[in-house]
Amino acid sequence: QDKKRLIVEVLAEIGPVAAPSVSHLVKLLVAEDERVRWAASRALPRIISNWSQSEATREAIPHLVMALESPQMEVRLAAVSTLGSLGTTTTQAVSALIETALQDSHRQVRLAAVFALSHRGTAVKEAMSRFIEALANSDNQVRLLATEALGNLGTAATQAIPLLVRVSLTDWDGNVRLIAEQALRKIDSRGPSTSLPW
Repeated sequence: QDKKRLIVEVLAEIGPVAAPSVSHLVKLLVAEDERVRWAASRALPRIISNWSQSEATREAIPHLVMALESPQMEVRLAAVSTLGSLGTTTTQAVSALIETALQDSHRQVRLAAVFALSHRGTAVKEAMSRFIEALANSDNQVRLLATEALGNLGTAATQAIPLLVRVSLTDWDGNVRLIAEQALRKIDSRGPSTSLPW
């Protein structure tokens, strides 16, 4: 693993000339060795500034998706983080986050998946039912991120308005209530008075 890390560091020093190695480096973002993952994350932006949007990165997506099944929580977490950075056009990445990462046995991975999806906007309409279910989750951080995700869907999330109103009024966590109010204003373009009781 040390040898692999040293190779990655050399590629980083080479810079843009090492562009043909981008797909391989993206795969190393989910390597089992933390030091290799760290070295790859530092090398990529030095080789190509928009690596997350490159064709080479898209070619590595199946490998990243497979990493969501890794027995190592740290690897699954790294896969979620990487897939979440790929943008709204990568539907395969979005589907993997919804179908696999949101169901992960580890809380930190599930939270990371909700966070990643909450910033994908209308590209994750298919996740809406999962976000709505998460409004009743016992974990306040899950509820907060799910609420934010629904708000980011805008008017596409109108069916969530009744539940968000209830959350804004009754959730024990003040931060969740505040995010719910903000989400309602994002979803209901006619203004807050049409969805909020005040």
